[in-house]
Amino acid sequence: RMGENVDYEQLSDDRLTPLARQRLTQTTLIKQNFAQLGLATPDAMLQQTIMRTPEFQVDGKFSNERMTRVLADTGFNLNILKSKLAEDQRANQLRAGIGQSGFAITQNTELLLKIINESRKINWVALELAQVQGDLQISDSEIADYYDTNSSEFYTELRVDAEYLLIDQQALQQPVESAAVLAEYKSQQAQFESSERRELAHILLEINQQQSEDQAREKARQVIQRHRDGASFAELAAEISQDPGTATEGGLLG
Repeated sequence: RMGENVDYEQLSDDRLTPLARQRLTQTTLIKQNFAQLGLATPDAMLQQTIMRTPEFQVDGKFSNERMTRVLADTGFNLNILKSKLAEDQRANQLRAGIGQSGFAITQNTELLLKIINESRKINWVALELAQVQGDLQISDSEIADYYDTNSSEFYTELRVDAEYLLIDQQALQQPVESAAVLAEYKSQQAQFESSERRELAHILLEINQQQSEDQAREKARQVIQRHRDGASFAELAAEISQDPGTATEGGLLG
């Protein structure tokens, strides 16, 4: 089977001789125990083994002629074959018996027997609740004190019942054309509109004994020009308006 890769060192006498000696020693020891252990192989079992041997079959059936020819070619006869098979089967029985055997030390065996044969005596008394309770009364404060002292016994694992809706953003995203967006806006435009609101502010210039109408008009033109030049209306109102109620508020009327 090794072919060109054969390692001749593995076939040297120095390696094969110890292996052969060990095998012969084991075989001899096993044979010596056959008689002591009462191991035997029934002839019917040997016959079945022979008939099931593929080398002795033709088209899947046992052939006595083929068996005789094969045995003759190998230098065996039927008696030698049966003797060899019997030895092999008894050896297998011995190996299986040893491999499947177990042992226990005396201490373990005694302990196991004690456990198996162990018995216990138990005495008990059955009490009715009414007999024990009697006139016993427990106040609410005693119940509260017991609860506060042993509150950990009444805790349960925190649980939360939650309802939720899972929304897949990718599934909701659909391409929308600009025209469709504009049409939707126009259909809902009223929601985005609010009524027009205006705020009214003024700068009051009084016409009285200290200021004539012409003087008031001239001052008004100056105020208008300053506002056009960039001055803040609120600052002009605070500076010039003669309305004490709105001057400090930038002239705002509402």
